[in-house]
Amino acid sequence: MKDIKLIVMDIDGTILGKGHEVTSKTLEALQMARSKNVKICLATGRHFYRTKKIAETILSDINQDYVICLNGAGLYKYNEKKSIDIIEEKVFTVEEFQWIYNEAKKLKLNCWSYDKQEKTAHVIKRSFFTMFLNKIANRKSVVFKKDTKNIAFKILANGKSKSISKLKKILRERKFRIYDWSYSDASKRIEISPKGVNKAYAVKKIAELENISKDNIMFFGDGDNDKELLGWCKYGVAMGNAHEEVAKNASYKTLKNTEDGVAHFINKNI
Repeated sequence: MKDIKLIVMDIDGTILGKGHEVTSKTLEALQMARSKNVKICLATGRHFYRTKKIAETILSDINQDYVICLNGAGLYKYNEKKSIDIIEEKVFTVEEFQWIYNEAKKLKLNCWSYDKQEKTAHVIKRSFFTMFLNKIANRKSVVFKKDTKNIAFKILANGKSKSISKLKKILRERKFRIYDWSYSDASKRIEISPKGVNKAYAVKKIAELENISKDNIMFFGDGDNDKELLGWCKYGVAMGNAHEEVAKNASYKTLKNTEDGVAHFINKNI
């Protein structure tokens, strides 16, 4: 696979190994790839706030890498000063945001949002679910009212399985992308992205900016939010821990994240 120009990697369940850390084997493999002029990019559902430390662990700041966050809603790039530039951000319209929250409220579900305003998250009600998310995202809850005007990158919904199923149905009818939420039971928790937004959307943007063909891109992933990109690029690599439903979208498979699957595949093929 000497034609690789860009390696894109999911974070959770992919590049993070035992102890939820990037291992020395993975760092060495990435440095080897960089020495062959291969660009490196992280692509995650996390906000940049929770991605920055990992990006800098793999030296993205030094190498002026792209970083994809929020399932493709945020595309960023480190500059020569090791600070981040916004390439593109995609959000729900105010009307879309209001509609989703009002529909969720009718179904007695709770919601939490990654607002464009960095310190807030809109919720239908305060709960353990929203407190947990506020803690890991460093945000404060703002209670939603039916006419609240807010702009957000991503919405998480939580509640009873039957109500989540009903919400999924009406969201799909409106063409929103829904993801299983990695922290818990997907039948009770989902992530919702703006229309047309996924990791493949953001990587296509990078490919356009850097004049790279999808035949020169390798992607490692394990989750529901990786399906489109695993199937789009020539070298879609499913982790050994990926669910069968996800893995079937990939052209290749490697070891589990806890077995240095990313490093194993890079060392073997590049």
